[in-house]
Amino acid sequence: MPKIVFQTSGLLKSFQMGSLEVPVLRGLDLEIREGEFVAIMGPSGCGKSTLLHVLGLMSSASGGEFKAWGQDVGRLSQAKRTQLRRERIAFVFQRFNLLGVLSAWNNVAMALKIRGEHPDHQVSEALEEVGLAEKVRFKPGQLSVGQQQRVAIARALVCKPAVLLADEPTGSLDSENSRTVLRLMRRLHDSRAEQTTILITHNPLIVDCADRVLEMIDGRIKE
Repeated sequence: MPKIVFQTSGLLKSFQMGSLEVPVLRGLDLEIREGEFVAIMGPSGCGKSTLLHVLGLMSSASGGEFKAWGQDVGRLSQAKRTQLRRERIAFVFQRFNLLGVLSAWNNVAMALKIRGEHPDHQVSEALEEVGLAEKVRFKPGQLSVGQQQRVAIARALVCKPAVLLADEPTGSLDSENSRTVLRLMRRLHDSRAEQTTILITHNPLIVDCADRVLEMIDGRIKE
């Protein structure tokens, strides 16, 4: 049985808006195992992005239990949480978050530099994996939106993360580019035996790519 990567029990998350406390995650239970490709779907405002930020150790839960690789996240120092995120987790966002002044190669290399690693052949290999071997010198403004998202995927995967978290990765793409990106993410996932992928999306095409599709409603995973 694959190891449990993320496990939540009664997970709570709320935000303060003036004097009002707004609940977003409302006692959410979830278990993700190593090597899974899991998609989480649900209407806008149901808490999908908030959940992804908590799982990605970018935001703290307000209550409940959250374990990552068997460690109680609520008991970890901020330094340990940051270390765990940098060493094991990578992100793909809807808006790509590429630096416009840098080439595709340098955008991908930035992920390694942040970790204190020296970019080398692995950058070109990552771009080749996403079908952009001939675009390494191109800046984001010279690439199509689909190509920009593929650069963002290469940047996320170049560090060989244990977990890839993707927040609406096809949200800015047309249907053809959406299919291309989802199939690419599935292929890359399959090429990394122990990588876990968690993707939140409105895109029904994900049904053909994911191992599990979970529905989220009103801050909970629907049984």
